[in-house]
Amino acid sequence: MERAATDNEKQSRESSLNQAIEYLSQAWFPVNPAHYADFQKKLKEKLYDDNVDLFISDLKQDFALFTYALRILGDLTDGPIDGEPVEALRKINFEKARKIFARGDHRKISPHKFEEMKESQELRFKHSIISCGTAEGLAEKTDLNPDSVFSCALMRQLGLHLIAWNYPRIYSKALASLSNGGNLEGILSRTLGFSPTALGMKITLHWKIPEDYKAGLGIGGEEHLKDPPKSMMSRLCAIGEALGKVSDKKHFPDSSKELKFIQQEINDTVGPEGLGVFREKLQEASSTFPAMPGGDTATKDTPPESGEPEAPTRQTSASSQELYNRNAHIKRCPEHIQKQFAEIYA
Repeated sequence: MERAATDNEKQSRESSLNQAIEYLSQAWFPVNPAHYADFQKKLKEKLYDDNVDLFISDLKQDFALFTYALRILGDLTDGPIDGEPVEALRKINFEKARKIFARGDHRKISPHKFEEMKESQELRFKHSIISCGTAEGLAEKTDLNPDSVFSCALMRQLGLHLIAWNYPRIYSKALASLSNGGNLEGILSRTLGFSPTALGMKITLHWKIPEDYKAGLGIGGEEHLKDPPKSMMSRLCAIGEALGKVSDKKHFPDSSKELKFIQQEINDTVGPEGLGVFREKLQEASSTFPAMPGGDTATKDTPPESGEPEAPTRQTSASSQELYNRNAHIKRCPEHIQKQFAEIYA
């Protein structure tokens, strides 16, 4: 009897997850409209055709655009997708890309409005800037491809981005409750009936990502531990995620305990040089994010246009200004967020 109940629970969670994926595949999360317009202009003027590095750089500066490009990668290439995500993006057919991205404005990717993001969504964005930047920076001290580690770090957080934008009240309440202790992943899992990690991983399974790359994402249980490079990729991503929590003491008051884990992991995976990257990223993040204007409470949180569905059953000697100038992601943030980051770097 107990076994049957467990099976029913698993079926219920799977059903909830499948319903969410169907909805989220259409809703996604928003691109920065100004950056997207610039991206379309460069694509139309064929500036990327002979400069793939610029194309990849511009994609990476907008998390929604980067993940959307991966999502439709099969429509952008001429043949089977091979290699890790960024390498596959380097092989796209730009004529196909022009036809796809020339149709409509940024609302084609998501109905949500980037300029109306709330505090909880801003924090999700900032956490990703820190965690992805940390993982990418540490990768530069290893034999791993920094672009691949960046994409892995971002995809590991895909579920959180999608939930933050498409279940805003639920995400906001979960984030607010962390000050009393608890785990964001666990709280959201109990409320929604599926975990953010499971959501992100199942979505990426449809992207024809190579089997060996899935190991870096942690798909397949402990199998990735048998592959040293993929194990390293997974560990660098975990370090970045931990630093994202450390940088936000308001919502993760106990995250300072993670500092010992971060320092030990960096020393074990990258060595002493990695601690320099860690200190740089910690300086970028500051000890805590400044308060957001307007606040973000569950009562003030309004649903997106599409309606919120029911919950389914480097160098350490660099100056602060140099660090600010070097972080390309910040330049793509809304103006008020750029000002907040400027205060952090000051």
